[in-house]
Amino acid sequence: MNPRSEIERLKEYYINIKRIGDEFKDDLEFIDQFIQNLDLNKNAKVLDIGTGFGIMAILLGLHGYNILTGEPEVKPERESWSTHNHENHGEHHEHFTFDWRDIAKEFKVEDKIIFQYLNAEKLDFPNSFFDGIFMYDTFQHIQNKDRAIEECVRILRPYRSIYIIETNENGIKFYQDNYGFLIKLVDPRHFIKDLDLSIELEVGRYMNGYILSKF
Repeated sequence: MNPRSEIERLKEYYINIKRIGDEFKDDLEFIDQFIQNLDLNKNAKVLDIGTGFGIMAILLGLHGYNILTGEPEVKPERESWSTHNHENHGEHHEHFTFDWRDIAKEFKVEDKIIFQYLNAEKLDFPNSFFDGIFMYDTFQHIQNKDRAIEECVRILRPYRSIYIIETNENGIKFYQDNYGFLIKLVDPRHFIKDLDLSIELEVGRYMNGYILSKF
């Protein structure tokens, strides 16, 4: 398997799934480049918070990482897409569902991804456990964002980083004007309080990447 060719194929695959234009490829290329720029050992313990379509977990897998991914267990009243919390967002598709595990199998990274239910505001892991924590299109949906950042810092090893990718103002306007997606603007830097973190910002066309590094 050629990782680069598989990553390019994955981008086209997700564009077809989400049924939106090539601009979504810009998002995937931003995430892909973001991962390529990481100073993170391939043997690192990696957590992906907010599995969603599996985009982050599968891309990380194609880059050679082993990933633990998870999200809250769906409540009975929210089992259908029509009642999903991402209403009018990218995860809302009328009469269309799929399982991210099938995509992981298609791209032969299913053995690199472990799933478990988790709550970002109360992470059931020991202190200083992970080498890298990722959130893609997740942070905006967390109710207690301050608490989630605190929990991520707690379970992160010193001199390691939290990587958060969210839609920026340009992306929010574009997706609302063209597709009617209602996406919340959120900046993780507003929720770190007095935590001992350094912050880096990477700005993309429609997405921003925030790197919060623990001392």
